[in-house]
Amino acid sequence: MDEKKSETKKEEQQEKKELVKEQKEKIVPAFKPIVIRDYSKVIFFYPLFFYSAVAWFIEHFFASGLGQPTLGWVALIWIAIFFVNLFVVAFYFPTTKFFLLFLVIVIIGLVVMLLYVLGYINFSAFDTFIQDLLTLDIKSRFYGVMTISLGVILLFVLLGARFRYVRIEVNEVLIKTVLLGEVKRFPTSTIRYKKEIADVFEYLALGAGKISFTFGPDASYVLNTVPMVNKIADKIDDILDVVQVSIAKKP
Repeated sequence: MDEKKSETKKEEQQEKKELVKEQKEKIVPAFKPIVIRDYSKVIFFYPLFFYSAVAWFIEHFFASGLGQPTLGWVALIWIAIFFVNLFVVAFYFPTTKFFLLFLVIVIIGLVVMLLYVLGYINFSAFDTFIQDLLTLDIKSRFYGVMTISLGVILLFVLLGARFRYVRIEVNEVLIKTVLLGEVKRFPTSTIRYKKEIADVFEYLALGAGKISFTFGPDASYVLNTVPMVNKIADKIDDILDVVQVSIAKKP
């Protein structure tokens, strides 16, 4: 009887080992490593690049056809986009500051409307200023130069991000900082991370946020500008779940 029981236990243990092995084989091949890249803040100038190309096309092919040397409204939109891009890059707006700014703008707008209703403000005084804005003289060559300049800079930004990344695999996390720089490796089981929406305007522009990694008590790494940060965080969670399952099912 004892021999039969011991044989039965051995068979059960062997079956468990084979089952765990099969589950691991199903999990690991389906796993796709994640590459998380850190971009320069210049990436937020992408709307200006695309609009400069559109404005270049419009001014070159349509302005003369409309009997005008330049189209003022095209230039006005370009300046507005340029201002917004500079605003996003130059200032840091966490959630609290964003809502505070929004509140200030609403209050100023309400005050201006009240003064207009009471007759203290005459908007006709701004007619000349508005007309000047609508007759801005920006040639197609300017848009062409800006398109090429921004395109070259953005290209270098994208190329730079190819050599500065965090790669999360099944067994390890690889961190590469520059083209020929130091490569750091850590076991995936030690990874801890924190996702932050550091700037509301950056999040609105590219879904960008900040991800901070820690690997034990002494090692850490921060990616300040990660586009589509919420999707990246979901993928990291999936990876960590897979790693935890693999660890838990080790014999």
